[in-house]
Amino acid sequence: MVYDVWGSSVLGTLHGDLRVTNSPARSVPSVTVARRDYAVLPFAKPSDETIGMDMVKAFDDHWIEIPPGWKAYEVGEEFEELVLPKVIAAHSWGTDMVMVRRGKKWPGWRTGIQGGEGAGRRLCSHVDWFETDPAGRRCVFRGEDTQRAPSKKLDPLWQSFGGRVLLERISEEEQLQIFKALLLSEASALWGRSPS
Repeated sequence: MVYDVWGSSVLGTLHGDLRVTNSPARSVPSVTVARRDYAVLPFAKPSDETIGMDMVKAFDDHWIEIPPGWKAYEVGEEFEELVLPKVIAAHSWGTDMVMVRRGKKWPGWRTGIQGGEGAGRRLCSHVDWFETDPAGRRCVFRGEDTQRAPSKKLDPLWQSFGGRVLLERISEEEQLQIFKALLLSEASALWGRSPS
């Protein structure tokens, strides 16, 4: 699909094309609920019953790129009635916990991996070992802090943290708005003025 984008402002007229094609984002294992697509990172099938630890590295941070066309899910009005029961609790996702963004915090919610009991319950109000970069294009699962070892003579304690972050596909309408803003910003930079 190709969108023809025109814009006009005091800076002048700008024009560009946004081509939305069958991108890698379409091959991500996901579920669709109420015409929205959801996935987890690191990728796992919604039906994956094996708890993976592919999100952590021993004694190191594990940075992962958020794929184009996706963003970390931000808790909204639909969370309690739609996303929590039908996306998180109804699936296993290869983990016992899925994290979502709620403002500046990352609460974790129990998946359906351990059977029906407890699925959809909050496991923690915030995990301090996960975050995204300021642009929201990369996320990091933090490794164990070796400075907290009980003694410098002892090997540092290693505690692995599991969990996956919930992603939501960016709609074509949102992509178009982002492209328009980018196009205006790029044109403004070329013209030497700030966008209005």
